Amino acid sequence: MWLSTTKLAKIEGVTTQTIREWAKAGKYEEYKITKGGHFRIRVKNERRICYARVSSKKQETSIETQKQILLEKYPETEFIYDIASAFNFQRKGLKTILELAMSGNAIHIVVTSQDRLARSGFELFRWIIEFSGGRIESLEESIEAEKFNTKELIGFITSFCNSYYGKRSAQRRKNIKDLQEN
Repeated sequence: MWLSTTKLAKIEGVTTQTIREWAKAGKYEEYKITKGGHFRIRVKNERRICYARVSSKKQETSIETQKQILLEKYPETEFIYDIASAFNFQRKGLKTILELAMSGNAIHIVVTSQDRLARSGFELFRWIIEFSGGRIESLEESIEAEKFNTKELIGFITSFCNSYYGKRSAQRRKNIKDLQEN
C-alpha cells in the first residue's frame, strides 16, 4: 500500500521530514516521488496488536488498566492478553504473536512496558518480530529514557558499600595490629 509522508508520519509518530530521510536511507522497501514532487512510500500491511499481561488472577484488574492505556492510543486495535508469569513461554497470547511473526506477517506489537511482553528474552522476541518486518512499541519507553538508570544506581550503591566496608575492615585490621604491637 502506498502512503503519503503525512499519513506515514502520523502512524510512525515522527515528522514528514524524518519519513523522507528514512525513505532515502532505505528504511522502507520502496518509495517514489510524484510529478508534483511528493513522496509516496510503499509499506507492508502491518497488523497492530495491543498486548497486556499480568502474573496472576489477583492482578486481573490491571489488565483493564493496561487495555485502557493501550486502546486510548490505538483505538479499534486487536487486543491480546495473558494471565501468566513473564517467565512462562507457553502463554497463549504470546504464542499467537510469535506464530504470526514466524509465518512472515509484519506485526506491530504495542505494550505498556517491555516487561509485559517478557522479563527475559525480550531481545529475542524483538529480533523475531523485526525479522518479519514488524516492530515492538513500548509506551513507557519514552518515560524510561527520562528515568535515572536503575542499573547505574545499583552499581553506585554497590561500589559505595564495598568502599565503605572495605575501609572499615582495613581500619579494624590496623587497630588490631597496633594493639598486638603494644
